[in-house]
Amino acid sequence: MKRIAAFIIDYFIFLIIYTIVLFVFVFFNKDFWLGNSRYIFTAGRYLIAMGCILLYVYFLLLDLFDQFDVGKRVTKIRILMRNDQRKRILVFHSLLKLICSLIWPISLAFYAATGKMPYDRWLGITVKEED
Repeated sequence: MKRIAAFIIDYFIFLIIYTIVLFVFVFFNKDFWLGNSRYIFTAGRYLIAMGCILLYVYFLLLDLFDQFDVGKRVTKIRILMRNDQRKRILVFHSLLKLICSLIWPISLAFYAATGKMPYDRWLGITVKEED
């Protein structure tokens, strides 16, 4: 369960960053203030897409620079991957982590039942607890 706790910590850090980005976007955009409903609907879809892209980039940066991962440092775990083709694995790991976070009830049920994320076996990932 430390892995889920690490993910939740990292996700809330992302939400703080994303909220600041949204605030800046909405604050400096006149069409939101004017109440143009067509624009708000269109911008809302783009903000959702932008959130998914930013979340993927955030996950990728956390995978590339392991020392910045606050969630893993707080819970004292380390994700170990095969060293062969590590960069390619990191790209897929971040993408699969994004997909699993979008369908989080299914991912959480799978993790609770097996103790592993669905993509661990595919990417050769193991979790090591540090002292």
